[in-house]
Amino acid sequence: MAGIDWMYGFMRRHKELSLRKPENTSLSRATAFNKTNVKDLISSLLDRIYNIDETGVSTVVQAPNVIAAAKGIKQVAQAVTVCMIVSAEGNTIPPVFIFPRARFHYDLLKGAPPSSLCLVNSPQSSWINSELFLKVLEHLRACAHTLLHN
Repeated sequence: MAGIDWMYGFMRRHKELSLRKPENTSLSRATAFNKTNVKDLISSLLDRIYNIDETGVSTVVQAPNVIAAAKGIKQVAQAVTVCMIVSAEGNTIPPVFIFPRARFHYDLLKGAPPSSLCLVNSPQSSWINSELFLKVLEHLRACAHTLLHN
């Protein structure tokens, strides 16, 4: 078991650490942190906590042979990235689709859930990047605002 000698040795080895006295906590503040108050706080926040996940979805069932740009590259993708967004409360935000295209066309959203967002990256990639992620967050904010006020 570590003793006082161990602690002094540890402090000598880690000069960035210091021994300090914590601030006192009032009795009312300490007793306010109870199961009922925490449960109420968490319940009020659940509709504001969201999880975003992305996955690649193949756009064809059986991919045909394609002419690829370079030899030696084993993976030639025909995929769309889909970002799904769900709140901790279980509410869903319409998905975001990212297509490997140079320009957006409304036909890309044919059959998609209402209020879905369609983005394009480049003809070579359907992966999300920082610019597209900001658009996903704007979509989340707009849809979450609508959910909160309906």
